[in-house]
Amino acid sequence: MGVGALAGYLMGKIIVPFIKRLKLGYEGLYPVVMISLVLLTYVTAVFLKGNGYLAVYLAGIMLGKADFPNKRIIARFHDGLAWLMQIAMFVTLGLLVFPSHIVPLIGSGTLLAFLLMVVARPISVFLCLLPFKMSLQTKTMTAWVGLRGAVPIILATFPFMAGIPQADTIFNIVFFVVIASVFIQGTSIPFLSKLLKLNAPSTGKINYPIEFEKTEGIDAELTDMIVPYNSEVTGKRIGDLRIPEKCLIVLISRDNKFVIPSGSTIIESGDVLLVLANSADFSALQKMVFKLKKK
Repeated sequence: MGVGALAGYLMGKIIVPFIKRLKLGYEGLYPVVMISLVLLTYVTAVFLKGNGYLAVYLAGIMLGKADFPNKRIIARFHDGLAWLMQIAMFVTLGLLVFPSHIVPLIGSGTLLAFLLMVVARPISVFLCLLPFKMSLQTKTMTAWVGLRGAVPIILATFPFMAGIPQADTIFNIVFFVVIASVFIQGTSIPFLSKLLKLNAPSTGKINYPIEFEKTEGIDAELTDMIVPYNSEVTGKRIGDLRIPEKCLIVLISRDNKFVIPSGSTIIESGDVLLVLANSADFSALQKMVFKLKKK
């Protein structure tokens, strides 16, 4: 794990300046180059007897935070590739699962799932969030929404490849815990969010008619935020709000339509604000929008 983490960190430090200096005549080649660099990162970590998955993960985090040309194109390509890999992954997992092998493990699987949901994850989350100023409701919500997904199932196939004893039992228990997590935690999230008063308007992915790609020399990003139902800014004009000077509300998505904002535009609950600002100004606006009305 240590070697993998170090390899991922070093490759991230190398890839970012390399992509910035790379000048290709065709934009479609940048995703191809990035795939090559991902494979190079994995192979480098494995060659050094490290964890290739961790190396790629850490390098990806570093690339996600960095600014470089054609980042949006590369991100879109990886989104499509990720969906394709998920389809292939679940088809493969479906060929490995036998329901008749899971039934005898329901008892132990239920106990393990209960310990993960109610004991292990809440304790770890609350300990990790001690340094941060977050409300008890937010910490509780964070502790509960730790859904187990396909990654644990993929990792559970490693014992098969290693040929260790009871690999089949390990895989089936992990699979059952994941299914239990999705059905119990996943279906209870709307109820818990209302109970903790953390529910917000739900909106799908919005395809905005404008795009913005952050480049060097521009300290701003185009980000959206949802206005909560009981936000203090609802019913107020944009011109009456104390919006940071360098923070610009570019567009408002309301009822599947786009509204070009002005100083006289009134903010409504459920609005999705498309904001152009740096991180500090965006955080200031976010605190203002997310401040709820007192009952």
